[in-house]
Amino acid sequence: MSARIAAAAAEIARLLEHGMSSDAQDRIARERGLVEQLMAGPGRAPIYGFTTLLGHLDDVEAVAGAQRELLAAHLVGPLEHFPPEWGALLLDVKLAQLAQGSSGIHPETHALLVSARADFGSARFPASWTGNWTASYSSGDVVPGAWFVHVLEQAGLLHIHRAGDLISIINGHFVSTSAGLAVAAQLSGIVDELLDLVCRAVPKSPDRGVQLPVTLRDLQPIRLQAENVVFALVDTLRSRLEHPSGNPLFIPHGTGVRAVSQSSFLDFRLTGALGQAVQLCAQIAAYAKAAVVYATDSDERGASARVQPAKIAEALIRQLSLLAVPQDFAFAESHGVEDVGDLSLESAGILARGVQILDSLADLVADAVHCVRAPSADALRLRVPSAGIAASLVS
Repeated sequence: MSARIAAAAAEIARLLEHGMSSDAQDRIARERGLVEQLMAGPGRAPIYGFTTLLGHLDDVEAVAGAQRELLAAHLVGPLEHFPPEWGALLLDVKLAQLAQGSSGIHPETHALLVSARADFGSARFPASWTGNWTASYSSGDVVPGAWFVHVLEQAGLLHIHRAGDLISIINGHFVSTSAGLAVAAQLSGIVDELLDLVCRAVPKSPDRGVQLPVTLRDLQPIRLQAENVVFALVDTLRSRLEHPSGNPLFIPHGTGVRAVSQSSFLDFRLTGALGQAVQLCAQIAAYAKAAVVYATDSDERGASARVQPAKIAEALIRQLSLLAVPQDFAFAESHGVEDVGDLSLESAGILARGVQILDSLADLVADAVHCVRAPSADALRLRVPSAGIAASLVS
């Protein structure tokens, strides 16, 4: 791992830790006090999700019980069963973004989120996270976000009932950011391992004349590409964690705050970085196949050992070629209120499949060079294991 990737990864670890800090809790309490003043002020303007309903119903005043009804309305979509590490990572990312301020979340609601994260690993923490985690076009991951709230409520770890509770939690890009972090951690590890395995194939390549094949004679081009792509992905994720994400946001105004309608839940940079990473998978796969072909050319275990691995490598490369990053960013949902999404959650799932294929290629290369694979380390130093999450994003 290069120095700049390591530095960005270290900052990600720091930001995730900061989400549960007392400084973050103090800031949230101070800001909520100002939000309460704003909501109680004379002639106050409507505040989206705090005093109104959501989406195209933002001109309808919220009444008692509206938070519960809004939550129920968002619990839709195909259900998927994710491991408890997914819930812990969602909490980590949500808390990290809330720690950046401006959300208006109530401090008691925030304290429940902090307490829920502290329960990870205990019997109180949900063992299975069932919800719609991937069917979202990322214009604020409100439906997966609602399932996040639902799982916590079902476990008795959260209760939504105060003004703004729901919108301050479910809005923002914390679900797609969590998916991106899990997949990036897996990508970084498999890229480093595969390039090392390809290096091991060079001495096993039979003598074919003056030059080795392009793939095996010089790994610098693919190393440079991998370093740049992985850094861009990790640095984009770092940036997501150090800024608030949601709608509305409350910004300083005189001695108080004002609610601002904006689109901080959109971030096309991650989608672009994920797309580059999908392409990187295909580029590295070319080197992996070459390593399999040339390392098995002189395999002493027989003709089948020399022929079949290359065929399987080719089949895996063809699977990679079918992975396409989504391009259709325009929508017309919620009566036209939601007319664009960043597609980052869907893109993270596509990259997760690419990483899975690279892992299969690594098995082939390791066998070709007679090497036993070691478990890959988490380069991003997430607070939870990422392998199970990345696998769930594929299925």
